[in-house]
This record gives sequence, C-alpha cells and structure tokens, in this order.
Amino acid sequence: MTNIKVTIYLCIICIFTLLFACQTKQDITKEGMKKNTVIQPIKERSGAIAALEEWPIIQEKAQNLYEHLLTHPEDHESMLYLANIYIQEARISGDHPYYYNAALDLLNNIIKGEPQKQQIQFLTLVTKASVLLSQHQFEAAKQVAEKALSINKKDAKVYGVLCDANLELGNYKEAIKMADKMVSIKPDLRSYARISYLRELHGDIEGAIQAMEMAIKAGLPGQESTAWARNTLAEIYLDYGYEEEAKLQLEKCLLERPNFPFAIGNLGAIALKNNDLDKADELISKATQIIPEFSFFITKAQIQKQKGQITDFEKTKQELLVMLEEDTQSGHNMSLELANVYLDLFEDPNAALKVLDAEYKIRPDNLEINKLIGKILFTKGDYTSALKHFEKAKTTNWKNPELAQLKMEASNKNAM
Repeated sequence: MTNIKVTIYLCIICIFTLLFACQTKQDITKEGMKKNTVIQPIKERSGAIAALEEWPIIQEKAQNLYEHLLTHPEDHESMLYLANIYIQEARISGDHPYYYNAALDLLNNIIKGEPQKQQIQFLTLVTKASVLLSQHQFEAAKQVAEKALSINKKDAKVYGVLCDANLELGNYKEAIKMADKMVSIKPDLRSYARISYLRELHGDIEGAIQAMEMAIKAGLPGQESTAWARNTLAEIYLDYGYEEEAKLQLEKCLLERPNFPFAIGNLGAIALKNNDLDKADELISKATQIIPEFSFFITKAQIQKQKGQITDFEKTKQELLVMLEEDTQSGHNMSLELANVYLDLFEDPNAALKVLDAEYKIRPDNLEINKLIGKILFTKGDYTSALKHFEKAKTTNWKNPELAQLKMEASNKNAM
C-alpha cells in the first residue's frame, strides 16, 4: 500500500522527531532520574509497514503521549495507553526486544506509582501479564494475572491471560475453565480464538475451524487482529492437510490487509513444500523485508539448502542464532524455537535436547514440548523414550498429523 502524501508526511514527522530528541535529551535524563521513571520513544517504521494508513495516526499519538509523560510521569492512564501502543508495535514491526521491554518499563512505572484507581491497577497488571506471555514467561504471567483477578473478576481480559498461561504450562483443564469464563463474559475475536486452539488440542478439528471462523467474523476486515485470526485459520488448514483451503484464506487475508507478512510467509512455505523454490524465495524475501520474523528466516534457510546455496544457508543459520540470542537477552524465552533450529537446520539433536531440558522441567505437561522432545529422541534412535513423550503429547487426544506419524513410526521401530 503506497502513498506519496503519506511518505512525505512520514519524512516530516521523522525530522521533527529527531529534532525533538536532540533538544530534550538532557531533560529526559533529568526527569527520569527525578521521578525514577523509564520512558522510551516510538521508533520510525520502515518498508511496507511504514506505508500503512494507520501509521501516521499511531505515530503522532505515541509521540504526543511520550512528550506529555516526560513532564507528567504521574499520568498513569496516558502511560498505560502508550504501553498498549508499544505492544501493538511489537507485533506489527517484529521488534520484540525493543517494544516489549519499552512497554514493561511503562507498566512497571505505573505499578511503582501505586495508582489510586482500581481499574488502572487492574488493567496495568493484565497488560503486564500479556507482555510476559509474549515473552514466554508463563509462570510469571500467571502470577501477575492472578493479582489482577483479585482486583476484578468481571473483566474478560484477565481470563484470556489466565487461559493462555495455564495452557502453556500444561494445565489444560484450568485453561478450558478460563476460556469458558472469558467467552461467557465477552464473546469476541480473542475469546473465540482461544476456544479454537483448545478445541484443536482436544482433537475437535472441525470445532476449531468453526470457532476461528467466528473469531474472524467478530473482527473488522483489515485490522491486524482480524488478519492474524484469518492467518491462524489458514495454519490450521495447513497443519491438517487442507492446502487449497489454506491458500484461499491467505489470499483473502492479503486482500483485506495487503503486505500482512505472516500470510506472505505462509504462502512462501506452501511454495517451498511444493518445490516451487523461485516463488518461495520471492515470497519469503518479501516477508523478511516487511519484518525480521525469525520463522521467515527458517523458511529462507530451507529454500537455500534445497537450492544448493550452501554458503548462504550457513550464513542464514548463524543469523538465526544471533536473532534468537538477542531475543533471549531481552527477556524473551526462545527455548522451543532454538531447539527446532538446532534439530532441523543444524541437524544436532544433542544440542536441541540440551536447550529443551530446562524448559521441560518447568512445563513437563505441555503437549508441544513433549512432541518436540519425542521428535528429538526419535532422531537419536531412542524410540522407547520417544514413545513415552508422544503418548504424553496425546493426553488430550491431540490429532496433530506429524505427531501421529512420528508415534506410528516409533512404535514400528520399537517393535523390531
């Protein structure tokens, strides 16, 4: 989505932002020390996401809030508003290390300020818990959300966070209770999406598709959250072998929100699966130019490997390790992602297992973790141990095709 006027406006805003930053750097430091606050400015977008029609409005609002908070750090409502803008920017820009920590700084400022309004206390805790979820700090997110629940038991948002935290920790019965509570209070895109995932994990694929379709209908076409839901529906179709249905959803997604990078990335992955390497390369290059999402670089590495571009393949592998390390240093737990990279790209199951060992101790009942550990052990030839984890991954009747295939092969190997 290109627009000359928008581009010119962005350039003007960028200039004024830089001028403001230079002029007030000393004041920012003084104010921060005086009030013990930490406030980071919004970053300039680049590439296709800078041309989105919503960006000038978001940027202007964020800049105004930032300037206001430098002299009014006690304005907790404005601080919470800016934190939510940063959380949205983390998703849209892919700059998780900067924006999630910038949001956490703001939220911690509010908590330290001990706001008088209970609703601000509640929303701050729920928002902090959601950031911790995004950073894969699931136990911490659960604890913060439980504090929020003690303040307000009638808001759907807190049940969504508790659903996600319990789900990731492997507390599936509790996750279902939280999802049911959430949808009973507010049946919307977010609650339907959670119902969809829980249905999938419990073997109800048709019900999962139906719930995600309801999530899409509850959203507005073109919004980032609606695009995410449609892209997720496409991924369900892909996971269970319905490629044409998946492609249809991805194409609809891009009609409603052009340059949505995850839809482009999934179309690239489909092209790779069908051995259309040039098309896959073109699509993944486009996706990576929009945001530096690590999953796109995994697909990029797979394309390079299949094309025989070994030098480029080795370079991309190292870039992935750097990306994951940067995320880890920023507080983002990337154990599963790193383990997958070691297993699939480096073909080093020992390194993958070592990375995953600590995570398994924290979340021993999580289905995804058990599936991946089983896959690693299967690669190592330890079929008996692999089977134990595959069985554990199916405790909710999860019908993931890769899991079913691996379990069958491990059983056959074990019987020999």
